[in-house]
Amino acid sequence: MPDKDPFSYTIDDSDYTSYSRPSVILRQYWLSQLLLYGLHSALGWYGIILFRYVIYSALLALLYSWMREKNVNRISALFFLLPVFLLVLAYGGERPNTLSYLFAALLFYLTDKFILTDDKKGFLLPAVMLVWSLMHGGFLLGEVLLSIYFMVTLFRGIKGHATGRAYVFKLSVLLLSVAAPFLFSGDAWHTAQMMMHETSGPLAALYKNSIAETISPFTNAGANIDLVAYLAFIILLLIVVIRHFPLEHMLLAAFLLALSFTSIRYLPFFLIMASPMAAFHWSARPSFDLTNKVFRISIYATILFCTIFMGQAGARKSFFLEGLLSKYYPGDAVSFLKTAKPEGNMFNSYTWGGYLIYELYPDRKVFIDPRALSLSLYAKYRDVLDVTAKKTEHTWRDVFEGYHISVVLIPPYNVIDGKVTMLIKKLVDDPEWHLVFLGERSGALIFLKNDSGNDRQIGHYSLRKEAAFEHVLEELKKDSGKNSSWRKDLQIAVVSLFLKRYEEAEHHLERARGRNHSLSGTSVDKVLTVLRKNDYGQLDAEDLYKIYGL
Repeated sequence: MPDKDPFSYTIDDSDYTSYSRPSVILRQYWLSQLLLYGLHSALGWYGIILFRYVIYSALLALLYSWMREKNVNRISALFFLLPVFLLVLAYGGERPNTLSYLFAALLFYLTDKFILTDDKKGFLLPAVMLVWSLMHGGFLLGEVLLSIYFMVTLFRGIKGHATGRAYVFKLSVLLLSVAAPFLFSGDAWHTAQMMMHETSGPLAALYKNSIAETISPFTNAGANIDLVAYLAFIILLLIVVIRHFPLEHMLLAAFLLALSFTSIRYLPFFLIMASPMAAFHWSARPSFDLTNKVFRISIYATILFCTIFMGQAGARKSFFLEGLLSKYYPGDAVSFLKTAKPEGNMFNSYTWGGYLIYELYPDRKVFIDPRALSLSLYAKYRDVLDVTAKKTEHTWRDVFEGYHISVVLIPPYNVIDGKVTMLIKKLVDDPEWHLVFLGERSGALIFLKNDSGNDRQIGHYSLRKEAAFEHVLEELKKDSGKNSSWRKDLQIAVVSLFLKRYEEAEHHLERARGRNHSLSGTSVDKVLTVLRKNDYGQLDAEDLYKIYGL
């Protein structure tokens, strides 16, 4: 395994301590990385497609066969697989965490049968945990699952409900399974240390609150309405039958539900484990009577609504509609870079980092990518992108000079919160930087620094710098989806002011205030007053940045 990251140029040597984030991410996933590399080397993209097919087919087959073992009829089993299937359709990827979904289901299956039905396959649990720990850091969820079963089993023994050699054997296997990753793999210890080290503090909070999969599904419920539907679907099913759950299932469901409320990344684990739990006890659901009829009908009607909504949400995000290369990846910008061949290090969007590594390595390394090897680097990245009037004007320049950056590849706005990439404003205003590319499909913008290495490219490809704002405005208006709200109106207004389109800015500020009355009394009112008086010289940059940040 590499001692240092081969794909980026920004990680300092001091960051590579044994339990640091860079070292853990580079080394802890080695088995899954080797698997993916082998498949891609042998079969190309067909190997990656095969990987996804095998993992998700195995996941669905395991859950379905388990439900059938529990005498759940075929139609009901398929119904309870629906949220898992739709989640796979909409959010499935080709990363090591994909394997964690399968291992979580397998561990739950083996542990549950071993403890509750005395199944003999329990001896496989330590091996499953060891292999999982070499695949992905998600094995720590497996540690929690095993700990829940261990504590409940121990509790039953203390109460006298379980005794004898079989009871001792179960406790021993569970304990060995918990310990296996740490006994045989030093990387497991480093992963646990890293998790404890990075669960608190300002850097961890900054990262968690700005990455799509680490925020709560309720943080931006409008954008994540399909995820909320998944949660509502399973929660309603659980409400109907939870009183029939064994204690292990109750505790596990409660733990995973709580995690799902805090972060989107844990939602798949909740769906994968809660779906079979509900299916096992569905036949014992209460029957209708005069006292509960309205309540039960309401629940079933809501379940039906969630089912329909989940279906359309999954289909909406499928590649049948978006194509094999999503518009969210800058394929057009990559083609430009390969043709123009600009000199110097590149500053790039976090979201696009993985794609850029695949397309440009080894000719070009990235500034940052979704592995987020360094949270301190991520903080610098956010400072550069979200530079405001309140911050030191030279912050972004210091970062660029420190890393010798001469190429900038960024999106027009953040697809998560809809906010404009304010670095564009700084680059447009700086005479050393030139706009050379505007992506029609991806929306990407490329700027080059005016130094000796890029004179030819700038002379050949240079565009009007104001076209950057026009492009951002066009992209904002084109996206009529999840970011279509008062916040989007504010972003359009800010860019319109940069372009001195004062009437358009006034229109969108008024519409934003009409959509959100709490904007009254803020900088929105102050700017509107100036615009209505046509006293444009009184526009204050600080007020514009305040509007941007609302």
